[in-house]
Amino acid sequence: MAIDKMHVENFKTLQIAFTNGDVALAESRRKSDGAKIAVICMVSTDDSGDAILVPVAQMFERNPYDEFIEPHKVDEFDKIRNSNLN
Repeated sequence: MAIDKMHVENFKTLQIAFTNGDVALAESRRKSDGAKIAVICMVSTDDSGDAILVPVAQMFERNPYDEFIEPHKVDEFDKIRNSNLN
């Protein structure tokens, strides 16, 4: 699976923001259920100099190893899953 170009471009922008120190960890609320969550935000300023936080990523709420296949094992997982479907 190829990573979408938009995600690659957003990641590059995030790398620049980290390099420049224009990143913050903030508390927000998920619209779907109102739960408090931690989000990574890029920080910019408006014309009056006030900070604008733009959320770009959500922190995992649980252990990611319990929720996701490790990226370097995805192909192996797909092969096993596909062989079980046949």
